[in-house]
Amino acid sequence: MTTRNNWKERGANETVVDKPASRGKWQTVAAVTGGADHLKSGTPCQDAADKVVTASGALIAAVSDGAGSASHSDDGAWMAAEMFTVEAERLIEQGYDLRHAVEEAFKNARRAIFDLAEREGGDAQDYAATLLAIVCADGAAVAAQVGDGAIIADGAVLIQPDTGEYANETRFITSKSSEPNIVVLDGTVNRLTMITDGLQNIALDYNNGEYPKPYSRFFEPLFGWLSAQDDNDMAKAQLMEFLESPRVRERTHDDLTLLIAMRDVG
Repeated sequence: MTTRNNWKERGANETVVDKPASRGKWQTVAAVTGGADHLKSGTPCQDAADKVVTASGALIAAVSDGAGSASHSDDGAWMAAEMFTVEAERLIEQGYDLRHAVEEAFKNARRAIFDLAEREGGDAQDYAATLLAIVCADGAAVAAQVGDGAIIADGAVLIQPDTGEYANETRFITSKSSEPNIVVLDGTVNRLTMITDGLQNIALDYNNGEYPKPYSRFFEPLFGWLSAQDDNDMAKAQLMEFLESPRVRERTHDDLTLLIAMRDVG
């Protein structure tokens, strides 16, 4: 199994921005940038994101956050996100239904990390990372998640951010208990955002009960912004300016991932 990108060649603390892209019915953009603490210490950014629109018009998207204590979690995060999208696309093209494709792609992403660890002579836990993924087709969507972070579809958090037994813990795709929480949506998703936990406390409201709700004042402007983009370089600069702005940086020192996608309903 191979990934779409040369994830292994990414430099430490490299900022990765995926330019706005339109294919079929989707306009998408994703940004990943190292947190302030990692930049100070010289630690590589441990977040990752990947996405693809299939030939049939389905959107496949994944984000991942490497465990801070794992020595190669940056590689684990990129492998998890990219392998999920590659495998989900392959399986959908082979005729798998959405849920089966998501379940099998999750398993294959996990297996790929264990294979990577074996090739490198290490332990899979050194590559520990979360994985949040979704496939959106016409009339249906399937989301799956292991770990914290959030998938927000049409204004709703789809899966409760996953925490472990103790505070500030979470599960990882390499954990013994790595079965993803899965949600099947009967309906078309028009607006999607995905974040890793670096943006969780900024973008989600935990004061309205146990289940978090997205702050509309955080998310709504993003879609208005994306719909107006027709210059890739300018959009790239604006997105990174937002993630690296004082209003964001002063509230989180963690790595940051933000993926935005919207369907053309016109």
